[in-house]
Amino acid sequence: MIQILKEIAAARSVLLCAVTVLLVCQAWRVVAADDHDHHDGVHAGQDGAQEEGLVRISRAVADQSGIGVATAGPATLEIVTQAYGRLVIPPDREAHIHARFPGLVKDIRVHVGERVTRGDVLAVIESNQSLRDYTVKASMSGIVTKRQLNLGELTDDEPLVVIVDDDWLWAELQIFPHQRGAVEQGQVVHLVREQRELRSVITHIAPSDNNAPYMLARVTVDNTGRQFTPGEMVRADIVLESVEVPIAVENQALQTMEGQQVIFIREGDTYERRVPRLGRTDGYATEILDGLEIGETYVTDNSYLIKADIEKAGAEHHH
Repeated sequence: MIQILKEIAAARSVLLCAVTVLLVCQAWRVVAADDHDHHDGVHAGQDGAQEEGLVRISRAVADQSGIGVATAGPATLEIVTQAYGRLVIPPDREAHIHARFPGLVKDIRVHVGERVTRGDVLAVIESNQSLRDYTVKASMSGIVTKRQLNLGELTDDEPLVVIVDDDWLWAELQIFPHQRGAVEQGQVVHLVREQRELRSVITHIAPSDNNAPYMLARVTVDNTGRQFTPGEMVRADIVLESVEVPIAVENQALQTMEGQQVIFIREGDTYERRVPRLGRTDGYATEILDGLEIGETYVTDNSYLIKADIEKAGAEHHH
């Protein structure tokens, strides 16, 4: 009897769940239909005809979708030339630590990869002449990249230890003949490596070490945050000219529709496709010569969602 009662209770529970699901689905259909009526992807004109190139999205839905906007206005464009190069240790940031007098290595206190501070004792040497011990100390702070001798060995002309200070690096950029006339000492440089970016300047320009057909533009890199590693390849945007323009948009706002570059203007809950006349660009922002007014709100983040909605609405309209 107890088992039968349990089975009846279980059946009632299953039936109740099924009814609940049906009610929720029915309610969702009602809400979805109401939402379609009020948030259609195509805006109806006063004469009842649907206008293409417009879409209406509520502010709440836009926020949930991550649709970001910006206000059109003046901007400074940086006209750049790109160069590539490698991060290296500047010569004055590398120390080769030698034993002052020939002798026996009685103690070696550092290993490759360790960081040391200026004044730290690196090794203890027994002098061959006096048979007295003396210490070898770090002449600079940095990381130990080489340890030439080990305990019990005799010192020679080779350095005991090599220390590198990687707090500051050089980016050695290759400047080819077609760029040489435009690239100068003191120009601003944006160094890019994956998701990292650093602003610096060209400190000097020198011939390549191996007579290669390019010059080397050296850029000082602040690496105190250990963002970069010696030997890494980097891309550089060298700023040749800064241009003030009366109105510009972020490049991520531009989308291609029907072979044209377009932007999307927001007015209230309505998004309108606009075909602007474009001017100069620096890779991050583009000058607008016509088709957009200062103060208008345009879509930046996830503008492709607006594009997809308008294209879908246009396809439905034609069918």
